[in-house]
Amino acid sequence: LQLSSIALMVFFGKVLTKLESFSLHVGDCCWDEMKKMTDNGRAFVSLAAMPNLKKFSLNGLSFDDIAVLTSSLNPNLKFLELDYIRTISPTWCIPEVQALVGKLSQLTGLVSL
Repeated sequence: LQLSSIALMVFFGKVLTKLESFSLHVGDCCWDEMKKMTDNGRAFVSLAAMPNLKKFSLNGLSFDDIAVLTSSLNPNLKFLELDYIRTISPTWCIPEVQALVGKLSQLTGLVSL
């Protein structure tokens, strides 16, 4: 399996109406490599448009900024797991936390976080 942002976007395009769950868990040793492979997290943005996506789980990934992460969150999600997620800085600042909380508050069907 060759993971790249293009490969992810092609895959997501093929399963646009079929995908119900997406999970990617990576060890914390690979922050920079995974950031490159996912185009700084932008490869996940198309997940927000998938009509049947109910579960989204990421672990050990880095995003360019909080807007990229929040743009990846599908409004139909029921289950969301974000572990060891970071943006450019290894620590989160108050505006980033507020942006994420604001987006989470819009996910009215969310039953597990």
